[in-house]
Amino acid sequence: MGCGPEPRGSHRPRSGRGGDRRAERAPDPRVRPRWYVHFRVPDVTAAVAAARAAGGTVALPPDASPTDRQAILCDPDGGLFTVTAA
Repeated sequence: MGCGPEPRGSHRPRSGRGGDRRAERAPDPRVRPRWYVHFRVPDVTAAVAAARAAGGTVALPPDASPTDRQAILCDPDGGLFTVTAA
């Protein structure tokens, strides 16, 4: 599951305030931090349609799990996130 391969060199660490570039001094500079965000939405189907309209893609279509309905989406920059029925 994913949004496809990232083009080589497409992501560069950004300087923080004062030129802080700690991300470049990570123990393994090939490994970048990743965040995974979950959003509660009133309508999963509508959220999927809105994400597609905004240039996003569907990594895992809407599905009813034993506890709730959710979908995994990918924003245009490659970030994964989940929308789950509120």
